Amino acid sequence: MRSLPQNKCFHKWCEVIGEHLRANKVAITNESVKEVCLIKLGNTREFYGVTVPMRSSKYKETEAELSPAARKAGLISMSELLSMMEVWAAMDLQLNLVREEAKQ
Repeated sequence: MRSLPQNKCFHKWCEVIGEHLRANKVAITNESVKEVCLIKLGNTREFYGVTVPMRSSKYKETEAELSPAARKAGLISMSELLSMMEVWAAMDLQLNLVREEAKQ
C-alpha cells in the first residue's frame, strides 16, 4: 500500500498542476488532473473498451513490493508514479514539482 507521505504528495501535486493549468487558461479541476495522471501515467486496464485507472490507494509503495506477476503485467509502484509525474510536469507543462522532503 502506498505511504501517507506519498498520498499527500500525489494529491498536492495534482493541486499544483491544476493551479498551473488554470493559470494558463485550461479549464480543469484538481479531480480531473488526478484522473489524467492516473490514466496517462499510472496502472490501467481495459474494460469493455474503456481505460480504467487503478485507484492510487491500491498502489504498492515501492517497486520492491510488487509481486513477480504484477511486474510481469507492467504495473508500477507509487514511487514510480510520482517520478513519472515529475518528468511529465517538467517536460510537457514546464512545471517543476517539489517534494515536501526536498523543502526541509
